[in-house]
Amino acid sequence: MNGWATRSISMLTLFAAMSGLAAQEGSPGERRRDLPARKGPRALSGQDRPDLRRDWNLFWFGGLASPGYLDFKNQRAAEEVRRWSHLLPKGPAAKLLASAGPSPSGAQPAVSGSGSPWVNLGPTANLTSASFPDIDSGRPVAIVPHPTTNTLYLATSGGGVFRCDNADPAGTADWIWTPITDNLPSSGSSGNVSIGGLAMSPANASVLYLGAGDMQDATGRGFYKSTDGGSTWTAATGLGNATRTYAILPADANLVLWGTNDGLKISTNGGSSFTAASGGPSTGSARSIQKFSAMDFICAMQDSNGAGSLHYTASGGTTWAAATITGLGFTAENTGRITVSAAGDGTTAYAIVENTTSDPSVVAPGVLKTTDKGHTWAWITPTTAPFTTYQKNPSSTTDGGDGKQAWYNQMITVDPSDPQRVFIGSNLAAWRTTDGGVTWTQLTHWYGYGHVYTHADFHAAAWSANGSTLYLANDGGISVVRAPFRSPVPSGTGILSSDTTFIDNRRNKGLVSHLVYNVGSTTAASPADSKWRVTLGMQDNGTRVRQPNTPGAALTGTEGVFEDRIGGDGFGTLIHPTNGNLMLGSVYYTDIYRSVDGGGSSFSEASTGITESGDENLAPFAPKLVPGDTAHPDTVYTSTNGKIYKSANFGVSWTAMGTTGLPAPLDFSTNVPDNLFIRNFAAAAGDVNALGIAGNSSRVYLTYTAGASWNQSGALPGSSSYLSCIEFDRSNSATVYVGSVAPVATANHLWKSTNSGATWTAIDVANGFPFGIPVHVVKVDPTNAQKVYAGTDFGVYATGDGGTTWSRFGSNLPMVAIRDLYVAPDGSFLRAASFGRGVWELQTSAPSNQVSVSLDKLTASVSPSATTTFTATVANFATDNKVNWTVSAGGGTVSPAQTASGAAATYTAPATVGIYTLTAASNESSTATAAATVSVYAPGSVVVAVTPSTKTLLAGDAFTFAATVTNAPSQAVTWSASGGTINSAGVYTASATPGTYTVTATSTWPGTAPGTVTVKSVDLNGDSVVDLRDLLFFAKHYGSANATCDLDGSGMVDDGDLALLLPKL
Repeated sequence: MNGWATRSISMLTLFAAMSGLAAQEGSPGERRRDLPARKGPRALSGQDRPDLRRDWNLFWFGGLASPGYLDFKNQRAAEEVRRWSHLLPKGPAAKLLASAGPSPSGAQPAVSGSGSPWVNLGPTANLTSASFPDIDSGRPVAIVPHPTTNTLYLATSGGGVFRCDNADPAGTADWIWTPITDNLPSSGSSGNVSIGGLAMSPANASVLYLGAGDMQDATGRGFYKSTDGGSTWTAATGLGNATRTYAILPADANLVLWGTNDGLKISTNGGSSFTAASGGPSTGSARSIQKFSAMDFICAMQDSNGAGSLHYTASGGTTWAAATITGLGFTAENTGRITVSAAGDGTTAYAIVENTTSDPSVVAPGVLKTTDKGHTWAWITPTTAPFTTYQKNPSSTTDGGDGKQAWYNQMITVDPSDPQRVFIGSNLAAWRTTDGGVTWTQLTHWYGYGHVYTHADFHAAAWSANGSTLYLANDGGISVVRAPFRSPVPSGTGILSSDTTFIDNRRNKGLVSHLVYNVGSTTAASPADSKWRVTLGMQDNGTRVRQPNTPGAALTGTEGVFEDRIGGDGFGTLIHPTNGNLMLGSVYYTDIYRSVDGGGSSFSEASTGITESGDENLAPFAPKLVPGDTAHPDTVYTSTNGKIYKSANFGVSWTAMGTTGLPAPLDFSTNVPDNLFIRNFAAAAGDVNALGIAGNSSRVYLTYTAGASWNQSGALPGSSSYLSCIEFDRSNSATVYVGSVAPVATANHLWKSTNSGATWTAIDVANGFPFGIPVHVVKVDPTNAQKVYAGTDFGVYATGDGGTTWSRFGSNLPMVAIRDLYVAPDGSFLRAASFGRGVWELQTSAPSNQVSVSLDKLTASVSPSATTTFTATVANFATDNKVNWTVSAGGGTVSPAQTASGAAATYTAPATVGIYTLTAASNESSTATAAATVSVYAPGSVVVAVTPSTKTLLAGDAFTFAATVTNAPSQAVTWSASGGTINSAGVYTASATPGTYTVTATSTWPGTAPGTVTVKSVDLNGDSVVDLRDLLFFAKHYGSANATCDLDGSGMVDDGDLALLLPKL
């Protein structure tokens, strides 16, 4: 147990109840402001507490992972990607390969069901209303707009990078987000793809730079470059000891500056390799970088003591000097984190500064300004100051004022077209000045009081290419400021209000980047939709409950909407195994909440009898909830630091179990090393008297007397502590599994005992399991004791022989940490809580006692009005082996409409081209179905046309081609180019080399069509330099048909060509 980590886990003074917050009827936003974790004597604060979360993660994972261990994890991740490529999502569209192909060399035999696909369940959205349509997602760290198209890239702290190709701020359609780093072998310290920065080359919009390691949460390792808009990535060298990325600044096609926790690093070869900067920025943390000109840059540094400083270069990064700062009003020692933003005039920049004089620190109310390219900075004394003039909610005691948590939340950006207009943000609001920092106006409000709502904790900003739209990154996702200069600023009506014409928070829909700790599920028969009910405990996004698409309706299993019902950070959560209306959730320090209506409304506190509940010294920051044995569905358990609590009435009341044989509980206020901290625990499903504890210092304790006495188990071979999970065999409680998350490459992370813990065997060595990788959860299959699932930093692995051999389990699951697993009692499905990519579900084969239907083929291609046959087979029927056939609307006919198992049915296609679904349902059990997808079209008649068929572009310019497909079921095409690059949306970026190239659109049905692109250079006179001499050459041929100067391909050298030439000079 690390004393420094445990002592740092402390709780702020408890806040009084939020009084006077009269909720508006029907507003989801109003309900969220009044959730249990955000009001009453248990509320930690009015906003997120990243400091407590950071300290807990350090405690749980044993401190910061070393660069060497992260390198090891990345290497193992790359090996797993190569080995299991046939099971991983494919490409930026996250699609499975068409054929799995042969197993890679050395792969173990696949476990039954290992090829079944994982399907992402979300969360894709939360509840909305007409008056409050806002949607949240995970925390972004960078927003990168494309300069010429509606493509937008979003880098998240834990979910990787997403791309949207229809990001039109004025559009009415939902933005479609696609993950583009799901298989990137860059494993963070918390297991997820942890991102700290993302940037685009100013020389080529298809070139992206990605830096691993979040600035606050999980560390990471690596710098990556993509030359095709994120479809593929290559890794850079020269990382030094960097494990966090704070900033990336591509200055041109070759020069890239990378701000890390190991100082400023510089690449002169386009991000292929890096070396440390010289001078001041070489050590410490390079927190922010900005560019004035090709040679002039500014870098904000923070040393190992937290003191901030500014450094400038006038030599393109070759040498650096310390900048002069005046007028701050507090000492250099109390100057903490600094974030800078340069204006578009080439000389002006602004900075916001953390003042560490107080604890917690605050963002100083104003800005520093430079007008000499960062050499000298002066404090602008405001007449109307930001933060201090924050408009509080006078009825709320948790609305404590803006500007806090300055070490965590800082955002500043300058209007590219006006150096007097500056936008800043800290924890609760965004602000604007139009006079260079003298007066400030509050734009937003976390509680919405008197302003339009925007989520708290600002981190980054970006401008659209035309400067009319401002994108903000905060802890609730992306906020699109559609009217950043509107005056007067819209005022809120009521406590929470939304104005999508001013700030649009709807664009987070479909961004599945939530960090999920735990998942709750059930197969209860009542209510009828219980199988589809899901609860999630999530970092900073509360305890969420799956919602029907239609309010008040039953779930169908297709929904991605999840609504927060408790607030704060959500941790352990359960749904009753036989009553889907009963749910449990938890927040900090073993504070338990209960729902009796299936999460239809907010949960009620249910911690009666837990003496240590709410005590930061005697209860864990992240509590656990586990079910009891299967014979007692009302029984559940939770824990405090050294004690297990049992409830026999599903959380109505709790009773402490015996502690005989256990060490004294760990008290964080005294931190006695040998005292017990219960890291996790489990109850045996098949033995009412058996429970197990995975404790600190590699200790395992088991009881087979329902807690009357506990015995410490034998030593775990190869353990480096930091146990994470424990699981009993469901039919034999003498068989036990234990896992670990120790950040040690040479340590074992998974063990098995078959003699009640007397001895243990490591089962993660040379058997298909990724050795050295953290294990978060272990579950035994309820229908097969030899089948065991393990949730790791790389996904789910399974064994079919009790741990002798392992394989990756399921297809389409990204390389992401799985923190929790739910296995249905009948083995029919699994749900996996991923830390960064939401919750996933895998449907296995039907249980042996359940009626099932299968088809002889799942896909077919049929010409219009033609026929083919399908055969359905029914298994496990009682008396009736027949199936009933149906076809989706307009999709043709099946004859006969009912067939016996094994008998063929004839399908007749319609005359209309399209994609249709054919379904066979058991006549005995109508819920047992099988479906086939039928594509109706005549392959020889498919026609593809590219528009325009010819195009002339300048080197490096971009243009969007369109494709039209006729006589095919859909318009889907793939694009390719013989020179230059073209992405999936048809956006072509011209080659740097002049010439004539072909772009090709290929229909997936199939069918192809070419388009011709002529790429021209503005080096008209051929001297390899673009300058005024090219203009003179152009003038000489103006009015002629000179092919070199005819830049737009019109056949004549005219004003159209001049308009293309001038911006390039």
